[in-house]
Amino acid sequence: MTVPVTASGDPVGAVADKSGNGFHLTQSESARRPVYRTSGGLHWLEFDGSGQYLSRASFAVPDTISVGQAFEVLSTPHLNSFSYIFTGSGEKFARRAQVAGQFRGTFFNNGLSVASRSASEAPVDWIDGAPHVFADVLDASAGAVVQRVDGVQGWSKSGYTGLSVPDYTLLVGINDFIAHPIAMNLYGMTVWADVAETQAAEARLAARAGMAI
Repeated sequence: MTVPVTASGDPVGAVADKSGNGFHLTQSESARRPVYRTSGGLHWLEFDGSGQYLSRASFAVPDTISVGQAFEVLSTPHLNSFSYIFTGSGEKFARRAQVAGQFRGTFFNNGLSVASRSASEAPVDWIDGAPHVFADVLDASAGAVVQRVDGVQGWSKSGYTGLSVPDYTLLVGINDFIAHPIAMNLYGMTVWADVAETQAAEARLAARAGMAI
């Protein structure tokens, strides 16, 4: 992988996948690496909005998949700023700012068998000086996509039947055009395939951010 960080302020060129599946995130360009920070027993990656991001070029994604992140938005983003995006051939899904100058944290997709979420369905601006746990649950067996914030379901949409692309690129901290980077403190990220694990995964992410949900 790379040399482990040893002190707050060290740049991070790789994040190891602790599941054992080998889906490590990397960044080969030194100027685009987020920075490791630690304080008060907490640890996080700081993306300052200048162009830092991490990626995984090949990520096998099952039809039922959930993506969770614990992060704090640090400054007002572009409406096309994403905290993460999975992008494949003609198909993508992500968590998007949605409104210029705010972070609504909407579920965004293109090419999936479910309508995109609109700004009117996401009235809350999550730039409030605190971390939050965001989770997107794509459940093919239930035929729905569910969005959750801090352990509470905020939105759902039926009609989801699965993914048509077997292999995706995962980007964290930037969109699929490598533009509009987001400024955030990322405390943790996890991807899981069993919907029954959702609450446990959210609780682990919350603990990493010093929260209780």
